[in-house]
Amino acid sequence: MSSLNNETNLSASQHNQVQISPSYIGDELNLREVFSTIWSGKWVILMFATVFSIGSALYAINQPDIYKAQTLLAPASSSSGGGLSSIARQLG
Repeated sequence: MSSLNNETNLSASQHNQVQISPSYIGDELNLREVFSTIWSGKWVILMFATVFSIGSALYAINQPDIYKAQTLLAPASSSSGGGLSSIARQLG
C-alpha cells in the first residue's frame, strides 16, 4: 500500500512539473530568437497596421469639418507718441 501511495504521489508531482525548453534555461535573452519570432510574424503585424491605418483614415475623412476661431478686439489708444514712447509708458 505504501509503495502505491509513493507511485501516486510521484506521478502527481510529475504532472505538476512544467517542461522548460533548453533555450529558456537561465535568465538570458536571445535577441536573435526575438527578432526571428517578430520576422516570422511580419505579415500579421503588417496586416494589423494596414487595417487600422485604413480604418483611421476613413474615420477621419467621414468626420464633419468644424472650424472654430476666437479673437479679442481692443480699441486702439489714441496717443500721439511713437511706438517706443507707448511701450515706455506701459513699463512705467
